[in-house]
Order: sequence, then C-alpha cells, then structure tokens
Amino acid sequence: MDSVQQAAVLVISQVFSGRNLNQVLSEVLNTHTELTPQQRGALQDLSYGTLRFYGQLAVVLDALLNKPIQDSQIRYLMLVALYQLQYSKAAQHAVVDFAVNAVRKRNPAASGLVNAILRNFLRNKNALLADAARTEEGRYSYPQWWINGIKSQYGEDADAILVAGNQHPPMTLRVNRRRTTAADAQRLRSIWPYWYKMAFRPA
Repeated sequence: MDSVQQAAVLVISQVFSGRNLNQVLSEVLNTHTELTPQQRGALQDLSYGTLRFYGQLAVVLDALLNKPIQDSQIRYLMLVALYQLQYSKAAQHAVVDFAVNAVRKRNPAASGLVNAILRNFLRNKNALLADAARTEEGRYSYPQWWINGIKSQYGEDADAILVAGNQHPPMTLRVNRRRTTAADAQRLRSIWPYWYKMAFRPA
C-alpha cells in the first residue's frame, strides 16, 4: 500500500502543477510496471478520489493542523490517507502506518505529526466532517471560484448541480443484438455475481 500511496501523491502533485490527470496517471502506471492489477486499480481510485473530494479533505486537514504544512508532498500524502480512511475499505491501521512510514523516509521529524493528525481524524471524524460541511468548499468539494460561478449561472439549481457532480455515474450496459437478445441478457443477471467472482478471483 505504501508504494500506491506514494504514487498517488506523485499523480496529485503533478495535477496541482497544472498537468492533465489522465495523462499523468497513464505515465505513472507505465513507469511503475511492478504494480499488480489490484494496486493499479487502487492507484487510480486514490488519485481520482482524493481529487474528487479535495475540497472536503482540505478543509478537514486544515482544521486538524495548528499551522500550514510547508512540504506540499507531505500535505498531499495526508490528503490521500484521509481519503482512504473516509472512503476506502482499507484497514485503518494499515493506512496510518504506511503514511507514517512514507513520511519518515522523507522527513523523520514530521512522522509524529502525521501519525497524530490521522489518528485524531479517526477519533473525531464525524465532528470534523460536520464542521467541514458548514463551508461551501467542504460541502461541495469544489474550489470556491467554481461554486461561485455555478451559483451565479444557475441560481436555485446550483445546489443540485454541485451535489450531482460528485456522484458516481450509473453503469449502463448495452446489449449487442447481433449476439444475444435483451431477454437473454436479463436472464444472465442471475448468474452475474458468480461470473464476476470467477473472472476476478486471485490467480
């Protein structure tokens, strides 16, 4: 997990320097050929997820800090870890341990701070998330200039638009009628969980 966290930090730092997310992610995946398919999927999730919820996570992190972190790489790592703790199914203790170890390699003096911040989040996350939701950036996870633009253009519909923008789109399947019928495809739904498990079981 530590290599995935650090790769996600690299992706996010490149995006904040002005580069395209998909391009950077592709480059990082091509560079880290040692990553397993599961790790590659995790890297994509951490990169997209941390950026999707950046507004909320940044507000939470700033509330946990007494003063800003000067090292942007450590800040990005903490945001990735916060995303994992809030939105992934990864073991919480593993997320914290890997983040602390990654920071220790970069700046040993900062490892204690990272450990304290992440554990503080786990103890008080409900209150922290509720406080973050009182701000527009924390509630919508968009930069304020974007929120202001949507509100200015769409008025009373802005809230629904901003909320919808953070939802996962529904998955739609199209039946290839050259190979089967819609009725046959619907019957396949009953065996879908079994097929999925068989297709994606560990080697």
